Amino acid sequence: RMMMIIGLLAMAIGLLAQTAVAPANFGQAYAGTESNPYQISTWQNLYWLSQNSGAWDKHFIQTADIDFADATPAINTWDKGAGWSPIGIRVDDNYSLYIYFVGKYNGNNKTIKGLYINRPGSYIKYQGLFGVTSTGAEIINLGILNVNVTGDYVTGGLVGYIIDGNINNCY
Repeated sequence: RMMMIIGLLAMAIGLLAQTAVAPANFGQAYAGTESNPYQISTWQNLYWLSQNSGAWDKHFIQTADIDFADATPAINTWDKGAGWSPIGIRVDDNYSLYIYFVGKYNGNNKTIKGLYINRPGSYIKYQGLFGVTSTGAEIINLGILNVNVTGDYVTGGLVGYIIDGNINNCY
């Protein structure tokens, strides 16, 4: 009986968790390169990117408009109500190693709609779709619509903090 209750609880938690899905071309030869960028077409692919800092030096192309209204569960329930976890800011347990986004993201003239972040007292101050970009980073041809971002400071809709990099043709 106890095992059945635990099983049902695990299933319920699984249904309430957002799912990261690798891009369709993940694992292909030369995937993530300039000639074969990772293809981001869903919020699940974008979430995969936010959770995989090892890919933050790769090339990406967005192949469809993304709307977080389609997210299940709703983005405003993620991370205990904090919402989106930015691409490009990871800190080790000792707060001594920071990993930033240094890759290339081509929005391909597509949009991301309904981004939600609510971290007004966060110890990690860099909040946005991308938390921090650094040397070599490039974000181009991307529209961000209906953004709701609350942070402590160093906060933006597209990027929280640009150490270095290029942002072009974005709104």
